[in-house]
Amino acid sequence: MTLVPLDVSMNHRWSEADRDTLRAAGTPLAEAVAAMLPVYFDFYEPVLGERRIPLHDPLAAAIAVGELTPVEAPELGLRVEPGSARVVADEGAPTRVRVVLSVDRPAGPVILERITGRWLARKPRRPGG
Repeated sequence: MTLVPLDVSMNHRWSEADRDTLRAAGTPLAEAVAAMLPVYFDFYEPVLGERRIPLHDPLAAAIAVGELTPVEAPELGLRVEPGSARVVADEGAPTRVRVVLSVDRPAGPVILERITGRWLARKPRRPGG
């Protein structure tokens, strides 16, 4: 099990320029994602003091599929305190969880390239493929 905490994902963000890149890509996926983003920008602007959005789920997904590599990710014993949603470190806990504290590079450009399809141009092609 891998945990990507919010304090990590809050550091990986998209701007309005990234939304423009999505719209310009011209693919149905990129256009759909771009169309969804204004509500997130509107929500996070007063929270962050800037018109940017954190990439919570996209960061976790990029790690899960191997697009980003955790650099610092200790395996910890964690437990959820009964009656709350609080997760605490507990070395005696039977469940070990890899907790991602940092990744090998900024997630925003990697995820943007993947959605717009620009990553295909950089992938080496297999012979005969």
